[in-house]
Amino acid sequence: MYLLFTWQARKFVADLLASKRMPRFLAMAAIGFVLTRSLVYGFSLDVLLIRDSRYTAEAWMAQNLPKGTTVAVYGSAYSQPRFPKGDVGDHK
Repeated sequence: MYLLFTWQARKFVADLLASKRMPRFLAMAAIGFVLTRSLVYGFSLDVLLIRDSRYTAEAWMAQNLPKGTTVAVYGSAYSQPRFPKGDVGDHK
């Protein structure tokens, strides 16, 4: 799916740079702004997730749950523990 998005983005950038209506330096500045904003957002998301309570819960479970314990999680797949299969039992 991302490959399709990159093709569209590449076409847009090529059209923007080839445009006679906008000076090339302004088009480059706009492209640089979008790429910089995306990069900063990616890093800020990593910083925001440093204190995510799921990491604390995973560390507590790894230290305190006996081997063979079954952990049940209700919700989306992203909220499930990230233990390797068989580490703390079957995770469902």
